[in-house]
Amino acid sequence: AKEGKTMIHDNEINFTLANNVISILVWGSYIVMTVVMLRIPMGALSIVAAGLATGLGLAMKDILNNFIYGIQLMSGRLRVGDYIECDGVRGKVTSISYQTTQIETVEDTLIAFTNTTLFNKNFKNLTRGSAYEYVKVAVGVSYGTDVEKVRTLLLEASQKLLTKDKYGRSLVDPKRGISVSVDNFGDSSIDIAMKQYVLVEERYSYLARARELIYNTLNENGIEIPFPQRDVHIK
Repeated sequence: AKEGKTMIHDNEINFTLANNVISILVWGSYIVMTVVMLRIPMGALSIVAAGLATGLGLAMKDILNNFIYGIQLMSGRLRVGDYIECDGVRGKVTSISYQTTQIETVEDTLIAFTNTTLFNKNFKNLTRGSAYEYVKVAVGVSYGTDVEKVRTLLLEASQKLLTKDKYGRSLVDPKRGISVSVDNFGDSSIDIAMKQYVLVEERYSYLARARELIYNTLNENGIEIPFPQRDVHIK
């Protein structure tokens, strides 16, 4: 209501910390009530706790670290529904607990990172600030090709990519649009790049469509896409 939206995505709300705190309070109350109902002497508990304190302190070092880092992650650095990238793994955060953060990868597999591992690495939160990320699709054309013609053809064809996802959001950031420019001078081609900002979760499907569109457009207009060749002369 505050932002005038009719729909909220998973990563726009953050109830993870609250849910975990409530869970701890409920289980804590349950344990206290059990001790009271069974009339367990507190002196006995104190002796047992003192004997186990040293051993548990050493054994629980990693557990406590994960617990502390988990609280910090849940406080705002990470939310369920965010897309992140860490150690080459890219996916959607499905749950955050006091020990691990679970990610559903683009290959539809589940990977759990310990909170310590995730916190100590420079992981990228791809959707925390914006739902879009920069994507570049490059293709090589032969030297001597009219670059302006290629730019015009690709910009016209790229209008087919300006569609919406199932939530009604534009796949390509409408504020930035799509641009085409010379990217590099290769060994056997001039590299032309189509640049745009695409919805993070639609990156791979968009890239597949864009590459196919570029290939078909250049092929239909007789523009050669060269490939490395080598002439071998035998004496």
